[in-house]
Amino acid sequence: MTTGQQIRGEREYRHVLNKATGEALTFRLSEGIFVPTHTSQLLIDVTLTALTGRGMLLDLGCGIGVCGLVLGKLGACGLPVHLSDVSAVATDLARENAERLDVPAVVRCGDLFAPWAGEQFDVIVDDVSGVCEEIACASSWFPEGVGCASGRDGAELVVRMLEQAPAHLKSGGTLIFPVLSLSNEVRILETAHRVFADLTLLAERTWFLPEELAQRTDILDPLQAAGFIQLEYKFGAWLWRTRLYRATTADSRTHE
Repeated sequence: MTTGQQIRGEREYRHVLNKATGEALTFRLSEGIFVPTHTSQLLIDVTLTALTGRGMLLDLGCGIGVCGLVLGKLGACGLPVHLSDVSAVATDLARENAERLDVPAVVRCGDLFAPWAGEQFDVIVDDVSGVCEEIACASSWFPEGVGCASGRDGAELVVRMLEQAPAHLKSGGTLIFPVLSLSNEVRILETAHRVFADLTLLAERTWFLPEELAQRTDILDPLQAAGFIQLEYKFGAWLWRTRLYRATTADSRTHE
């Protein structure tokens, strides 16, 4: 399992490939840029296990490029890797990180699939925001000035992504995406089942809700009551979860 962490006092993010040897990839960060989370780490590990071929891969919502560049560096997909994000600052950093790590990459800026009009991929790895906006704004996950635009139920971006993804997948193509219990899971999964031929749960992890959020009952209680989020109280703390799914189009092939 790989791990990652922001280097304290420095504008760098270190992704450890091998704990025993200390082998790691270092990524440039910038103030006000989204830092990869536990969900991002899980996405990398599960994708490494799920992919069996070297097809063309798109890292959608790439941020500074960690997911796509790690997969490319480890030979889990074909090269060049394709990366995109709505933030121009993030894509500039992703481009710089690709050059530093010597990973051939095509990097573009734009909303969801807008930069990839008419293009298709074997695999799409999605890490666009899937957290209720009120929670995102109250958390430390999103730096000041970094928008979320996921809507009150946290599903807006993910639903749009799911509806647009089939047009950008080759026949038998695979989409790997996270669903957080800090969003409207029912709405997201209903969309996925409607749009894709097959949907498989690949992994599930539970996390402790940060104390800064656990104290915000003024935000959490109404969202729970509306069915927009699902939290569990256990071990004297509030827990939330990430589930990773694989969605495939018809005529599934070995690049899954």
